[in-house]
Amino acid sequence: MPIEHFSRIISGVMTWGEWGKNLNTKEVAQLISHTVDQGITTIDHADIYGNYTTEALFGGGFKASSLNRNAIQIITKCGIQHLCPNRDNKVKHYNYSKDYIIWSAEKSLKNLQTDYIDLLLLHRPSPLMNPAEIAEAVQKLLKDGKILHVGVSNFTPPQTQKTYPDCRQSSRMFHYPYPTYVRRQPRPHDIKQHCPHVLVFLGQCV
Repeated sequence: MPIEHFSRIISGVMTWGEWGKNLNTKEVAQLISHTVDQGITTIDHADIYGNYTTEALFGGGFKASSLNRNAIQIITKCGIQHLCPNRDNKVKHYNYSKDYIIWSAEKSLKNLQTDYIDLLLLHRPSPLMNPAEIAEAVQKLLKDGKILHVGVSNFTPPQTQKTYPDCRQSSRMFHYPYPTYVRRQPRPHDIKQHCPHVLVFLGQCV
């Protein structure tokens, strides 16, 4: 689905599972159906939510809801390596290698029980990011139809430009959410000046 068709309000699922409400499959199915009934069809995920369990919880709930896949748009994020029993990480870090981005997207597809992700975001910036390697990963995922759009989360305009140096010429739409609680926020026209194809969401993203 074109990114222009995302709902004006986006529903975040960070607290649906272990990190909050601990909903069961039936409750998730009911909440998804209620959300869609209200016209909120875009759902924001991250692989890390619920210690890497909330995507699978949502996937089971969506399947139980009997909604068609084209009724919703799924956003998810990758890159944060969290310390928890569900990942064999020794230290907290970010991973934006080509192999990891592809593996993470495919893992999200499996957990969410879907064939494609509408928008895949790099969750937070890392000083060790290699733009060329990131480009290889997302180009493959786009070519294979596993993701429809790609973008960034919690990045400044210069960080976005560095990560996607061709964004001035690109027809891709980039997601740029930034926290509402930051005192000095980048303004939408500043973001557009750096990357004209950035799609600006005013809201909190963690």
